[in-house]
Amino acid sequence: MDSFAAIERAQLLISQQRFDMAQDLLRQALAKEPDNGNAHSWLALCLAQNRDQLKEATREAEQGIFLAPDDSFSHYVLASVLEDRNLIDKALESIGEAIVLDPTSAAYHGMKSQLLSQKKDWRGMLESAEEGLLFDPEDDSCGALRTLALERLGKVSDALQQAEESLRQNPDSSWAHSSHGWAMLHKGKYKEAQRSFAEALRLSPNNEMARSGMIQALNSSNFVYRWFYALMVKISRLSSGSQWVLIIGLWMGMRFLNVLANKNPAIAPWVIPITLLYLLLAMMSWIMVPLFNMMLRIHPFGKHLLSTKEKWASNLIAGTLVFSVVLGCAVLFYQRDWFAMVIPIMTGLYLTIPIVVPFNSDAQWAQIVGGIVAGFFGMLYLVINLPLLFGFFPVLFYPIYIFGILIYCFVGQILMKAEDRH
Repeated sequence: MDSFAAIERAQLLISQQRFDMAQDLLRQALAKEPDNGNAHSWLALCLAQNRDQLKEATREAEQGIFLAPDDSFSHYVLASVLEDRNLIDKALESIGEAIVLDPTSAAYHGMKSQLLSQKKDWRGMLESAEEGLLFDPEDDSCGALRTLALERLGKVSDALQQAEESLRQNPDSSWAHSSHGWAMLHKGKYKEAQRSFAEALRLSPNNEMARSGMIQALNSSNFVYRWFYALMVKISRLSSGSQWVLIIGLWMGMRFLNVLANKNPAIAPWVIPITLLYLLLAMMSWIMVPLFNMMLRIHPFGKHLLSTKEKWASNLIAGTLVFSVVLGCAVLFYQRDWFAMVIPIMTGLYLTIPIVVPFNSDAQWAQIVGGIVAGFFGMLYLVINLPLLFGFFPVLFYPIYIFGILIYCFVGQILMKAEDRH
């Protein structure tokens, strides 16, 4: 088989998700024709299916560009690989090059829209999706991304209209059913959303957009999750700068209220519940998803949706909370002190924050750093709480523990957004 025929055959295998066989054919083609840039690009796509081969995939994609710098597809492939490595800014540069070389490709505009969604640039995401639809009004990915962008911009009715139009044009499209499910989800129609996501997963079991949407739809059947998720969606519609202003502003506001309460004891009874509510909301913003994912483990459909990372995160959160409650009850049993009982439980809630971070990080180095920090706080938790069983209160360690985790909340945000530089 000559190189051209091997590459054509490999493309067919890739469309059938048979990446290992395609990879073998592409390597055979490159053995005969090592300067074929197109073969290097297709090989990069195959390698990128395995996260352990992303470095090699990057080298192959870059070699494809080196050998065929005027081929828009080679730049598109590099953008795809860089996205898998969470190098969003570099991926945007690559897809920008692809669009310059071929501005009429809806697929390229769709990828740019998808990359902008990860930077929460909803306006740019919408513009890129709409530009792609100008060249191909029936493009699945652009239609779905336009739906999500409209929803994030608060235009839920327009999002639903776009989703229904996509379904009308492509009734057998997994993307179209996924976008319809998200539109229904944010319109508060959770059962309809579940049906749309189920159909999307039937058509394409590996559709990540449908998988995550189905998890949200199933969890949203719980009132507490539904209310909290709606709040998080509204916050997510803010720019990154506005989100930080909100977080810091709320923190400063709570500090001001507590100082005011110290100076005026009459308002203290009002400040305490407000402070507790703030702390509860802050805590739930970190652990709500893994906590409710734990409940999906017993759901007949939901138990098949969770990834390995999501299962581990839910297991550790549940285990931490159970251990904290058991330790608190043991302290109450031995010391007959209700106040002492609350301490292991509250500090256990705080411990869930560093536990969540490594599971929400994409970069390997950030996962390692997050895991080490979580282990440190876990050891500190035992150091300050086990002595309670014997009636000893290591008072000096508590402020270090609490303020350490509060500071880590900001560091954790950086780790969770870190890009894989390796």
